[in-house]
Amino acid sequence: MSLHLAASVPDRQLDVALERPGGTSLAVLGPNGSGKSSLLGVLAGLLAPARGRVELDGRTLLDVDATGVRAWVPAHRRRVALLAQDPLLFPHLDVLDNVAFGPRSAGLPRREARALARRWLGEVDAGDLADRPAHALSGGQAQRVALARALAAEPELLLLDEPLASLDVDVAGAVRATLGRVLAGRTTILVTHDVLDVALLADDVVVLEAGRIVEAGPARDVMRMPRSAFAASLFGLNLVTGVAIGPEALRTPDGWIVAGLADQPLSQGEPALAVFQPAAVSVHLHAPSGSPRNTVAGLVTALEPLGHLVRVRVGDLKADITPAAVADLGLVVGNRVHLAVKAAEVTLDPAPTREGSPRR
Repeated sequence: MSLHLAASVPDRQLDVALERPGGTSLAVLGPNGSGKSSLLGVLAGLLAPARGRVELDGRTLLDVDATGVRAWVPAHRRRVALLAQDPLLFPHLDVLDNVAFGPRSAGLPRREARALARRWLGEVDAGDLADRPAHALSGGQAQRVALARALAAEPELLLLDEPLASLDVDVAGAVRATLGRVLAGRTTILVTHDVLDVALLADDVVVLEAGRIVEAGPARDVMRMPRSAFAASLFGLNLVTGVAIGPEALRTPDGWIVAGLADQPLSQGEPALAVFQPAAVSVHLHAPSGSPRNTVAGLVTALEPLGHLVRVRVGDLKADITPAAVADLGLVVGNRVHLAVKAAEVTLDPAPTREGSPRR
């Protein structure tokens, strides 16, 4: 099973193309308004592109070009299920009939549809809810039931649009564990802003900005070495962009020279980026001396609690230090400080293209 998508929706500023092998999960990341939900809408048949083509397991779900609509499979016949933040259960039905709705709509006899519904309720740890009215469920219970309803329809493609965003932390963790179990081997596209969703549920990642893919790669690689500002921010890393001035150094637009380690030598004059952990950054009141370091001066713009550490923000850069270090330095917003990070802690890589160049 495979998925092919190429679609342009000019009024949503969406213009994307992607290929997915069957049985894998893709996390779609990006700031608000970047086109994530529009992408799901095109796949689900809820949004018509100005031009594009979607193929799922060899079936053409849509084919639209400048001459008009050449093929269009309506949403209810696509074998694509969409699970959003709102479970959207039918309030006048009990849980069992909510889950049996999809199979019944597909023509399955009532007894068989209910048996299938009970099986999927058991799969998502909601078997004891079968006889409850939908309106009496808690948020976590309703989302489990909505997941069972989506899976009972036996979709070839499952779309998840931030399904855990409205749940409490403890409830979201339990539902996430359920998702990790039932999504194994299933073709899934997951829109999320949660790092745990990426780490536990995704095989691969794409990052959208302004309706275009700016980064793509295996989830582990993107988390370790993000190549877009949004992904770096999401995963709590520092990202600096500039132009390569040697095989293992770049110069930023404001003249800061950053040295680091590169898997392959950088090409002189080409766009490049540097990524490093906030915990690798030290903060000084005066320019440090000693072992070779990358140093830059700036004003403290924020001090934020971060568990047992304090995050010091200096413009777009972050340093995570102890509260004792903050007190020793006498840090307050507005202080001028020097940030330092050893070259051995910095990873260098060519900058991605606008379409999200593949990782090496």
